[in-house]
Amino acid sequence: MKSKAFAGRVIPENETREARKAREAEMRERVSATAPSQRGRATSTEPRAKAWGDLGRTAWWGPAHVTPRPHRASSLVTSYAYPFLTEEGLGTRGVWMGKLADVSGGGDFVFDPYELYKTGHVTGTSMVWIGTVGTGKSAGAKSFTTRMATMGVKVTVASDPKGEWAPVAEAMGGKVIALSPSGDHRLNPLDEGPRDSRLSDAAWARLVKSRRRLLLSSIIPSLIDRDLKPVEHTQLDIALDRAVADSAGAGLVTIRDVYRWLVDPEHGAPAEPVADADVAHGMRRLVEGDLAGVFDGESTVTFDADAPMVVMDTSGFMGASGTLLSVAMTVVAAWVEAAVMDPQGGRRVLVYDEGWRMLRDELMLLRMSEQWKLARQYGLCNLLIMHRITDLDMVGDQGSAARALAQGLLTDAEIRIVYRQEADVLEATKESLGLTDREIDEVSSLPRGVGLWKIGKRPFLVSNILTEQELEVFKTSGRFEVEIPEEIRTAASPRTQNVVSNTGPQRGGSDAGTGEAPAEDHGRLDHALVQSEGSHHAACADWTLAFGCDSTKIHWTTKPGMYCTRCGTRRPEVAA
Repeated sequence: MKSKAFAGRVIPENETREARKAREAEMRERVSATAPSQRGRATSTEPRAKAWGDLGRTAWWGPAHVTPRPHRASSLVTSYAYPFLTEEGLGTRGVWMGKLADVSGGGDFVFDPYELYKTGHVTGTSMVWIGTVGTGKSAGAKSFTTRMATMGVKVTVASDPKGEWAPVAEAMGGKVIALSPSGDHRLNPLDEGPRDSRLSDAAWARLVKSRRRLLLSSIIPSLIDRDLKPVEHTQLDIALDRAVADSAGAGLVTIRDVYRWLVDPEHGAPAEPVADADVAHGMRRLVEGDLAGVFDGESTVTFDADAPMVVMDTSGFMGASGTLLSVAMTVVAAWVEAAVMDPQGGRRVLVYDEGWRMLRDELMLLRMSEQWKLARQYGLCNLLIMHRITDLDMVGDQGSAARALAQGLLTDAEIRIVYRQEADVLEATKESLGLTDREIDEVSSLPRGVGLWKIGKRPFLVSNILTEQELEVFKTSGRFEVEIPEEIRTAASPRTQNVVSNTGPQRGGSDAGTGEAPAEDHGRLDHALVQSEGSHHAACADWTLAFGCDSTKIHWTTKPGMYCTRCGTRRPEVAA
């Protein structure tokens, strides 16, 4: 039994029995020295605490030693109480995206949405990437897609309205399909696309007809500024069926064919639409009007399903009217959708850059929503890139079906990457993405190149690190998106300047047009290297590596002891 003492008295921890008895006897003498009869009566009628030493319920004494009980909580409660600190990680399978921030414990961050789905961390692979201008959002999204391409995952950019992805595709050895009203390329939005081998002929015909009808019903309301009436839907169906029957031998149907049968239902001859035929007048813009020459004929381009990256460059439509741009993006997205909806096509990342433009069109929004739900069936990872959550304010009215549908895309995307947001949108970001107070505090002050990765309910602060080659290709302005890490920084010296300017990718030869140094120059440069580095063996080995690299400039400007970002070979240390 624990010993007890009067309050205010400190009891030694290792008090002996004799000492305790002596102390208690002393306290009893003090109490008995002042009898209750001599204490005086209380001057107030309020209750008064009993004197020191009384053993009643109101006496001020307690246990000699207080041992607080430890706080016990589950890992789920702890993860919310101490975010970023109690995270077990996502595993080691995937592509390397950078480093975890100090608050997250540091270390490497590896990510693969397909692996996360396989391990049960998420129930879908769709992603939303949000960040204001200059925060590193674009560079982060490009690094993710290109590194996934090195793992065998194909990448398709459904619409590139600013032309930022075209250099990335070219660097990856992919394909760029550039479209513009004044360009030479045509795209037939009524192409059948790759056929699903599991479907019969009748089922495949019904699927193709459904796609074509949905496309026409999506673009014509934008051209006539209203929804289609039931009778107009019927007219479109009849014109489409007759155009298909008329071209049964060729197997190709174009918008021009549908237009002919729309204005002349009897013979399908070229004619002018009657005055009250709004649908025909709207489709005429695609055939003879401001959109003519882009979507009215057979396709002059093909979708290369085997290319590591395919980019639909729609930057040629920048500056056009909102109606023209909306129709162009809808047509391009529908054509890409028909091309990638192949169950045998493997895994593919489908990128929607400047997503707010597509979200403004309700019918396009419906198409994207369906595609989000069918992502697992077709092996797609949908990636929607936006500037801020308030971009959804441009989608329909408050409480409308279109707004709810756009919000549903964010809800269905369990992988959300958020870069720094301005103060006026923090509250909307918190509510739309379900962030905690601590997470939104981090988002408000994130440096450039660092994002909050919310994977399901688990948050990570990740610093995206790019190589020099990626920085040159990914940059969207005169500034780098993120700082160059120390491991890949290069510093050109006066010694290497001569080597870079006088040597080419192959040793030997004297052709000035190829930038190669004469044979006698090789000897002089080799001798200079031996003298400067102090080691003939190291210099010769480094010289051989330089000519084995396809970029001599990058190799020679790499610091000694660091790895060349071009060939991956480590430069030897300079001998003392």
